[in-house]
Amino acid sequence: MSASSNDVDIEECSYKHHDHRPIQLTPDQYEKLFLQPGGRAPTGTLMYRFGNPTPLPILGNTFPFVVFTSFGAYWLSLAALQDPIHAIASAYTDGIAAVPYNKGLMFYFIFWTVTVTIYFVGSLRTNFVFVIIFFTLILTFAFFAAAYGQLGNGNLELAQTLLKAAGACAFANICVAWYLVTSLIMRIVEMPFTLPVGDLSGFWRSGL
Repeated sequence: MSASSNDVDIEECSYKHHDHRPIQLTPDQYEKLFLQPGGRAPTGTLMYRFGNPTPLPILGNTFPFVVFTSFGAYWLSLAALQDPIHAIASAYTDGIAAVPYNKGLMFYFIFWTVTVTIYFVGSLRTNFVFVIIFFTLILTFAFFAAAYGQLGNGNLELAQTLLKAAGACAFANICVAWYLVTSLIMRIVEMPFTLPVGDLSGFWRSGL
């Protein structure tokens, strides 16, 4: 009887092992299982949490994530424009003095002016420091675009003035950015004092 019982158990296990019928999950079940797993509800703000089980690794930081990623692309593209290995300027007979080259840079900075303007509108619901940073960036890129446009037109004196204006706006931007970095560091290490950034999240009414 013992052998017979073992045979039955083996057959049962074998049958269950070969049962490969697919399991269908509803969209709600899939979301609860993979995107929003259960467990203890998180406490505090999600803005400082990393590695959340969501499609975007940084939940609550979508806006800074997009901004910093795009500016990484900005510096890479600007480096490619100036890099002698790519030889973009040397493709023209007049080099960096060529009209098409400077007009191309004009449109390049116009694109970034428009992009930063969108970021500026989005920053109105974050904090006052972000607002100043993006506003000064708008002026910086706009002056750069105008300066390269005048270089393309051969107006060197006006182009030089516009480049100085762009540099002044960029310097103001850097000062505010360093203030933000200092404020974040003070908060991260939990210093007894913090630098205010002017929270605007409750100033504008949410559209959702």
